[in-house]
Amino acid sequence: LALTNNPGLKAADRARCAARAEGRSARAFPNPELSVDIENWIGSGAAKGVRELELTIAVSQDIPLGSRRAARKQVARLAARAADWAYQEQRLALMAETTRAFVRVLHAQTEVAQLKELVALAQRVVDDVQKRVAAERVQPAALDQAKVERALATLKLRRAERHWKGLKRLLALHWGSQRPRFERVAGHLEKLAPVPRLQDLVSRLDRHPRLARREMAIAQQRAALHLERARTIPDLSLRAGYRYLNGLSASAVVLGVSVPLPFFTRNRGAIAATRHRLAQAKLSKKAARLALQRRLTEAHARLSRAHLVATSLKT
Repeated sequence: LALTNNPGLKAADRARCAARAEGRSARAFPNPELSVDIENWIGSGAAKGVRELELTIAVSQDIPLGSRRAARKQVARLAARAADWAYQEQRLALMAETTRAFVRVLHAQTEVAQLKELVALAQRVVDDVQKRVAAERVQPAALDQAKVERALATLKLRRAERHWKGLKRLLALHWGSQRPRFERVAGHLEKLAPVPRLQDLVSRLDRHPRLARREMAIAQQRAALHLERARTIPDLSLRAGYRYLNGLSASAVVLGVSVPLPFFTRNRGAIAATRHRLAQAKLSKKAARLALQRRLTEAHARLSRAHLVATSLKT
């Protein structure tokens, strides 16, 4: 239910769909440009009116050089993969949080069942003490004490039931439901699985979506650096068209080539900034791995302690 209906996960899925759509745009070739020029008209002298008018209709096309288009495609492809890993990371976090919420509901449900047994036991004690008081085998104060114990057990049961209902509502919120449409959950808290070795878990840490996303960010910055270097090579623009010369009642073909002259900028600032972002991405991955390993070590220690206590209580 949570993986299907959780609004946050749906938003992450939309984000990766948007990244894929942007990738399709990056693969597209630049659009041609249509231009219409009217020259030598509404002037003076020989150019008065439209006698010397020249009409030029042309189509120009930019030709990316320096593998710039391929670099753009690579950056967009890696961005889409990073969005996929971000979705997987959020999906994994949602699974973990839903599981924790489910276990809390199961624990509260088990506690309610135990407290109901305690209330029933307290009632049997009250009934038994009443018989003993009637037979004058115990003092009446013992009956008051038994009733106090029954009242305390009933109060604990009511609190536990209220807590259980609140946890069920929190669990239902994981799939966007304001009210739980279930009465109980099914599970066994008594089952104890063996604790895996910490070394085995650490060896699988690189499969975590967070680290995979960081690796995609590194690859994306490498591709971005290649793109910025390719931008130092100017694009070639080809132009072809038709020209009509009204004064001569003649027409001609127009051809042209234009190339920007990189006199004032060589894109050095963007290249340097991308190098810094690449170094930042590498350090971010190292920091993320250390943080995950620290959390894993702490969680393993808590699990080991809990397993020891649970095994001792069970045996």
